Amino acid sequence: MTGATAATSTPVTRTYIVLCSVTYEDPVSKDRFMSNYRLTVTEKEGRYIVTKMDEK
Repeated sequence: MTGATAATSTPVTRTYIVLCSVTYEDPVSKDRFMSNYRLTVTEKEGRYIVTKMDEK
């Protein structure tokens, strides 16, 4: 048998853009305000990680 090579697989990394609106509320005054965000989310090895966050 000649030298066998092990198969190596490169993990798949996927990137997503997520647009979201967040409403913040002050627990005392009940004042509310809203912010919009654009998140860059990367999926790696079954986990999702926010790699960038911009307020829009």
